[in-house]
Amino acid sequence: MQEKNLAALANGLKKKFSPYAVSCVSTILDKFKEKKANVVAAMREAIDAIYPSTNLEAIQEDALAALENKNPSIKTETASFLARSFTKCTPTILTKKLLKGYVAVLLKTFNDSDANVRDASAEALGTAMKVVGEKGIMPFLGDMEPLKMAKIKECCEKAVLQVKIPGSKIVKLKEQPKPIEAAKSGPVIRKPTGGPGKPSGSQSSKQAGAGPPKTATKKVPQKSSASEEKIEKELSQEEVDEQFLALFPAQVVSELTDSNWKMRLAAMEQVLEKIRFLEKGELPVQVILRSITKKPGLKDTNFQVLKLKMEGVKVLAEKGDFSKKSVEFCLNEVTEKLGDVKNSATAAECLTAMTEAVGLDWISQELVSFVLNQKNPKVHAEAAIWLSNAIREFGFVVQPKLVIDFCKKSVQASNPAIRAAGISLAGTLYMYMGAPLRVFFEGEKPALLQTLDAEFDKHASSRPPAPVRGLKLAQGQQRGPENSKVESEPAESVNIEDLVPRTDVSSHFTGQIITELCDKNWKVRNEALQKVETVIKEAKFIAPNLGELPSALAQRLTDSNKILVQTGLSICQQLAVAMGPNIRQHIRTLVPGILQSLSDNKANVRQAAITTLDTLAEQCGIMKDFFEGEMIADALKGGNPYLKADLLAWVADKLGNALGINKEDLKGILPQLYACVEDRNADVRKGAQEAVLPFMILLGYEPMMRAAQNLKPASKNTIVGLLDKTRPNLPVKPQPPPPTSSGFATTARPKSANPKLVLPIIDDDNAATVRGHEKKPASARVPSKSRLPSANAKSIPGRTKKDEDIDISPLLQHNSLKSQRINDEMKLKCLKWNFVSPREEFVDQLKDQMTVAGFNKSLMQNMFHTDFKMHIRAIESLQEDLNNGNIEAQKSNLDLLLKWMTIRFFDTNPSVLIKGLDYLSCAFNALSQDDYKMHDLETSCFVPYLITKIGDPKDTVKNSVHQIIRQICRVAHTPRLMLHLMDGLKSKNARQRTECLDELGYFIENVGSVVYQGTPFLKEIAKQIADRDNSVRNAALNCVVQAYFVEGDKVRNMIGHLAEKDLAMLEERIKRAGKNRPPAQTTATKNTSPDSKLPQSRIGRPGSAPVLQNVNNNLPKELESKEEKARGCHEEFQNIAEDLENEIGKNIGAHPVDINDVLSKLKKADFDDVRTEAPRRETSIPRPSPTKSTLEPAAHRVAAIDLLISQVLDDNPYKCTQALQQIEQSLKQDPMMIAKVDSVIRACTQQLIMNGEENARTQLDSLKVYQSCLRTLLALYSSDLLGSKGSSESLEALMPTLIGILVDGRFEGESKELSSVFKQTNMLILRIVEKSDHTAITSTLLRLLLDSVDSKGPNSKYVDLVQKCIWKVIRLLPEWIPSLKLEVILQDIHDFMKAYPNASWKGRESDMPIRTVKTILHTIVKDVGRDILDLLNGIKDLNSSELYPYLKKIFSQGGLTSKEPRSSESSISNVSTDPSGTLSKKDQDRLTTIVRKIGTRDLTREGLSEFYDFKLEHPEADLAPFFWKMLRILSSLYRTRTTPC
Repeated sequence: MQEKNLAALANGLKKKFSPYAVSCVSTILDKFKEKKANVVAAMREAIDAIYPSTNLEAIQEDALAALENKNPSIKTETASFLARSFTKCTPTILTKKLLKGYVAVLLKTFNDSDANVRDASAEALGTAMKVVGEKGIMPFLGDMEPLKMAKIKECCEKAVLQVKIPGSKIVKLKEQPKPIEAAKSGPVIRKPTGGPGKPSGSQSSKQAGAGPPKTATKKVPQKSSASEEKIEKELSQEEVDEQFLALFPAQVVSELTDSNWKMRLAAMEQVLEKIRFLEKGELPVQVILRSITKKPGLKDTNFQVLKLKMEGVKVLAEKGDFSKKSVEFCLNEVTEKLGDVKNSATAAECLTAMTEAVGLDWISQELVSFVLNQKNPKVHAEAAIWLSNAIREFGFVVQPKLVIDFCKKSVQASNPAIRAAGISLAGTLYMYMGAPLRVFFEGEKPALLQTLDAEFDKHASSRPPAPVRGLKLAQGQQRGPENSKVESEPAESVNIEDLVPRTDVSSHFTGQIITELCDKNWKVRNEALQKVETVIKEAKFIAPNLGELPSALAQRLTDSNKILVQTGLSICQQLAVAMGPNIRQHIRTLVPGILQSLSDNKANVRQAAITTLDTLAEQCGIMKDFFEGEMIADALKGGNPYLKADLLAWVADKLGNALGINKEDLKGILPQLYACVEDRNADVRKGAQEAVLPFMILLGYEPMMRAAQNLKPASKNTIVGLLDKTRPNLPVKPQPPPPTSSGFATTARPKSANPKLVLPIIDDDNAATVRGHEKKPASARVPSKSRLPSANAKSIPGRTKKDEDIDISPLLQHNSLKSQRINDEMKLKCLKWNFVSPREEFVDQLKDQMTVAGFNKSLMQNMFHTDFKMHIRAIESLQEDLNNGNIEAQKSNLDLLLKWMTIRFFDTNPSVLIKGLDYLSCAFNALSQDDYKMHDLETSCFVPYLITKIGDPKDTVKNSVHQIIRQICRVAHTPRLMLHLMDGLKSKNARQRTECLDELGYFIENVGSVVYQGTPFLKEIAKQIADRDNSVRNAALNCVVQAYFVEGDKVRNMIGHLAEKDLAMLEERIKRAGKNRPPAQTTATKNTSPDSKLPQSRIGRPGSAPVLQNVNNNLPKELESKEEKARGCHEEFQNIAEDLENEIGKNIGAHPVDINDVLSKLKKADFDDVRTEAPRRETSIPRPSPTKSTLEPAAHRVAAIDLLISQVLDDNPYKCTQALQQIEQSLKQDPMMIAKVDSVIRACTQQLIMNGEENARTQLDSLKVYQSCLRTLLALYSSDLLGSKGSSESLEALMPTLIGILVDGRFEGESKELSSVFKQTNMLILRIVEKSDHTAITSTLLRLLLDSVDSKGPNSKYVDLVQKCIWKVIRLLPEWIPSLKLEVILQDIHDFMKAYPNASWKGRESDMPIRTVKTILHTIVKDVGRDILDLLNGIKDLNSSELYPYLKKIFSQGGLTSKEPRSSESSISNVSTDPSGTLSKKDQDRLTTIVRKIGTRDLTREGLSEFYDFKLEHPEADLAPFFWKMLRILSSLYRTRTTPC
C-alpha cells in the first residue's frame, strides 16, 4: 500500500516531487531485496513514477551502490530499472561522463554468477547502446568476448526507446567489415565502422549536431578522406629494393650508400628531383622512404646530404599517401636531428609535414615517448618548442594528460634550455586549458611556480588561435566558416575535470562521524564539522561519492548555533571547489539549507550564504539545478525580508548568465515574485523589481502577463504596470542562424555570451534604454534551450570568467555608495572594521564592497593577490590615478581604500608599507587641498591601525606616519584624532607610546587647548611620567610642558594627583624649558617674522615664567586671546599711521593699488556678527609644507627647498612630478619660496625643454610632466608677490619655451590631454605678462621679438604670438609707466631699430613688428612727454638707430609740447597743481588725521567711517599712493574679523 501511495504522489506532483525523489529512490533500491512478487511489482511501479522528477546524475551514487550490493535481487532490479530509465534518455542526457560510470559497474554485473543479474545487465547495456550508438559506447566496453558482445547487440535490437533521438534513424546493426588485403606498393584504406544505425551523407551531418557534444563532436564520422585511417602493409627488404630499382638506375641505388659524401649528395639530388616530378598516385612512399633511410640514412654525418634526405622525407609526406607505418621508419631519426644545429629547422619542417599527413595526436605520443628517453638536452628542448608551435598550428588535438606530463618533466629539468622550452609549452597549454592547468603544478617549488604564473599571466587574455594546419587542409579542403568551426572545436573539447586526479573520501565519512554531526551537544557537532573540513582540505580534489555526508551537512546549515551554520557554509564552499562540476548531484540536498541561512538577522551569516551560493553556481556552470524542485519558490514563500531581499538580488544577478533553465520551473516562481513586488519591505520590493527583467528575458512578456491575470485586481494593476514598464528594456530578438551544410549546431562562443552585454541598463527613474544591442551578434543573446547543446553549458562559465578578467574600465568609479556603506556599518548590517589581525570574513566583506562599488577587476586581483609585487603594482595604479586628477573617485571610495591599506599594515614586506605610506601622503594632501572632510567612521577604521606603525623601528616608516597624521588633522575631526592617539598610549610597545606622546605634544603646541579641552587626556598623559621607559617619560614630560605654556597654573588641576617624584621631575622640566624658551615676540615689533607659528594664546607671556604661574589668570582664555589680538592689531595700525605721515609725499605714483575693493569690503563687513567668531581662529591648525615640519630651522627648510628644486630636473617622470607637486604646495604656504622664485622658473623651463626633446619617455609620461610644470608655474604666477620676483634672465628662458609649445602643432589635436596642455600654456603666458616685473617682461618680449625676426622674414606663427604678448603689454603700459625703468625699455627699442631700420622692411610681406615697436614708443611719449629725451643719455650709440629721429618726428607732429611729463619724484605741492584732479594740501592734512584715527585704538571705527565719507566726497582722487602700506593691515583686519572699538 505504501508503495502504491508513493507512486500516486509521484505521478500527481510530477516535477514538484523532486526534493524527495533521491531519498525515495535510495530507499526503494534497498527494499528490492523483498521476495514477495506483488511488493516488488509495486516498488517497480513507484520507482518508475519517481524517475521523471529526477535524473540519472542525481541518482547515480545510489544506483551504483545498489549494483555493487551482495543481494542478487537488488542488482537485478536496479539493472532493470536503469534499462527502463535509459529508454527515456537522449544522447544529450546520457553524456559520456554518466555513461562511463554506469557502464563500468554494469560490466561487473554482466559477469555475475546469477543469470538474472547478467540478463538485466545485458538489457541495460543494450539499451544504452541503442541511445548513444555503438561508436559512443564501444570505448567503454573494451575487449569483450564475441558471445557477450552478441548478447548486448541482441538486447540493443530489442530495445524500444520512448523518446525520439533527434537527427538519426534506427536501422539494423551491421557486422564489422573485414579489412581489405593490402597491395604491395600502396597502403590499404580501412574505413572506421559506424555505430548502430550509422547514417550516410547528410544523415551523418545531422547526427553530428545532435549526438553527444564536447569530445564526441570532433569524432563524428564524415564522408571525407580526412577521417580515413591509412593501414599500410610493411614490405620486405627484397620488395623494397626491387621496386626502387624499377624507379631509379642501379648507379643511384649504390651511390646512396657510398662512403664518399659527394656521391651520396649527387644521388640524393637525383632522387629528390624524381620525387618532385612524380604525381601523387605514382609515389611508392614506403619504398622510396626506406631506400633513402638505408644506412647511413638519416644519421648521415654530412649535413648537406642529411638536409636533402630530410627534404625528401618532407616532400613524400606532402605529396604521397604517408601512413603511420611510413612515419615509424623515420620519426625517431628526424626527431633526433632537432638537436642538430645546422639541420634543426629542416627537421622541424619535416615533422610538421608528417604531422599533416597522419595527425598531431599520434605524432605527439610517439615523439614524447622517444624524447623522454633521450640524453641530449638540445633534442628535448627543441622537441618541446616544436610541440608548442604544433599545438598552435594544428589545434589542441593531443592527449592532454600525456602532454601535461611531458611539460611537467620539462619544467623540472636541470638544463635551463629545457626548462625554458617547458615553460613556453605550459603557456601554450594554458591558452587552451585555462586556470585549471595550474592544478597539475601545485607541487612544484615556489620559484618555479612564480615563473609559471608569470607565463600564465602573459596568456591569460589570449584566445587560442584558429588552426592553420591539419588533416582536412592537407587533403585540399577549402577553409570556410564551417571548417573553421570544426577545426576550432577540439580546443573547446578539453574536459579538464577528467584529468584532475581525485580522491575518494567516502570512507572517511563513516557512521561515527555522521552520528557526531547529529549529536545533541553542539561541541561534538562542531568537532565533527572540523574533522570534515580537515578531510576536504587534505584531499584537495575529491570524488563525487560522499556517502551520507550531504544529508548530515544540510541539517547543520539550519543549526540553532550560528557558529556551526557558518562552519557548515564554509564546508559547502570547500566541497564545491574540491568536487568541481560533480557538486551538481548534491545541489538539491544542500541548497535548501543554504537558502534558510539567508533569513538570519546577522549580516555576516547572510553574506556567507550568498558567497556559498556563488561558489556552487560557479562550479556547477549552469543554473538549471538551482531552479528545479521549487527550492527557490519555497524559500520566497517565507516571510523573512532578509531572505527574500538577498535571494531576489542573487537570482536577478545569476539569471543573466543562466542557460538551459526549464521555463516551467521559472513560471513556478512567478507568483512569489509578484507577491514580493508588493512586499511591505523596501529592499524586497527593490529586489523583486530588478528581477522582473531577467525573468522576462528568459520567459517572455506574454507568459508573465498571463501569470499576472490570476492576481487580485489591486495587485494585478501594479504588476501589469511594472511589466509594461519593463517590456521596452527587452533586448532585440536575435536573428535565426544561417543554415550550415555540415549540420553542426551554431552555438554562441563563450566569449560573446557575456550577460553584462545582454541586459539593458536601467536608470534610477526606471526609464531604461537598451544600449549596444543593435550591434551585438545573434550569438550574444540568451539562446533557447533547444538551440544550445548542453555540452557548451559547461564551457561558457569558464570562458566568461576568463573574459571578465580583462577589465579596461576606470580603476575607481565616482558614485554615492559610501553613505550607504557607512549607514550599514552604523546599523551593524555588516562587520564593524575592528580586529586585532584581519580575518578572512573581513577580507571577503571588503572584496564584496569593492565589487559593488565598481572597482576595476584587474586592480582588485592585484590588491588581493598573494604576491607582494602585485600589491605594489596596485598601489602604483592608485597613485597614478590620483596624479591624473581622479580625486572625486578616490573620495567616493576613500573608506574602502583606507580599509585595504590597514590590511597591508599587517604585511611583513617593507616595500609595500613604504609605497603605501607614500601614496597615503599624496592622497591626504590632495584631499586637504580639496577641502574634504573625513567621516568619523573613515577615521576610526584607519587611524588606529596607522598608529600601530608609528613605533616602527625604521625611520622612513615612522616619519611617514607622523607626516600622514598631521595631514589627516586637516581633513578629520581633531578631537577624534586625538582620541585615537590617546588609545595608542595603551600599547605595550614603548616606541609607539613615545611617538604618540610626541605627536600629542606637537598638536598641543600648534593647536592649543582644543587637543585636551573637556577630556581627561592630560591626566592620562601625566600617568606616563611614571613609565619605566626613559623615552616615554621624556615624551610625557614634554607634553605636559607644552600644555603648561598654553594653560599656565591650571595644568596642576588638569593632571590630577602625581607621585612626589614625578611631580618634582615635572616642575624641574618646566623650569628648564622656561629658561631655554625664546622670549615671545609681540605683534608691535616691526620685524615680526611672517613664519611665526606660535598660537595667539601665547602672545605676551614671558618665556621664563615661574613654575606653574599664569600671567593673566583672571581672564578667560577666549577673552584673553581676543584682547591680545585686538591690542596687537591696533598697535600695528598706529605704527603704519606714523610711517605714512613721514613718507606720504615720497611714494605718490609708486605701488599703484586699487583700494576700492578693500573699502567696499570694510563697508559691507558686519563686524558685530564676526565678534563671536573671532576665538575660532585659535583652533585652526597651521598647515605646514608637506615636505618639512614647520618647527624646523629656516636653514633646514631652505636646504629642503633646494633639494626639491633639484629633483625637478630628474629624468624619472614620477620623481619630477612629485617634486613639482610639493613645490606647488610650498608656493602657496611657505614664505621661504620668495627667494627661490628664479630657481623654480629655471628648473621648470629646463624640464620643459628636456621633455620636448626625443627621449625614452612615453607620451603619457611626457604629458604628466608638461601638466605638472605648467601647474607649478601657474601657482607661482597666481601671486603678485611671487610673480614679480622673476628676473629678466629667467623670463628670457621661459617665454620662448612656452611660445614654442603653442607653436608646436602636436598640442592642437583632438586629444583632451593635449589640448589641456595648450590651454594651460596660453593661460600661463597671460598670467606672466600680468604678474611679472613690468620692466623685466617688457624688455624680455622686445628682445624676443628682435631674435625672432630674421633677414628672410619672420616666422609668422611664432612672431604673431610674441606680438600679441607685446600688444597686451601696450594696453597695460599706462598703468605700468610709473614703475617702469624706461631707460631699459628705450635701450631695447634702440637695439631693435638699429638691427631693423625702416628701409629693411621694404619688400617684406608684413611690417607689423616695427609698427608694434613704434606703438610702444607712442604710448610712452603720450604719458611721459618730452622728459623722455632726457632718458636717451644712457644709450651709447644713439645715432646708430632711428630712435632719436623718430621721437623728434613724434613731438613735431603729435602736439605733445603742452603736456608736462610725469615725474617719479613729484612732491605734494606739484601734485596739488596737477590738472588730473589729485588732492589739495588741505585734503591731504585731513586724510592724515583720518589715518591716525584708524590707528588709534578707541577711534578706529570713527576713522573708518570718516575715511569712507572722504572717498565719497573725492571720487576722482587716487588714494592708493597714500594707503599702499596700510592695505596689508586693512586686509588683515577684514580677514581676521577683529571688531574695531
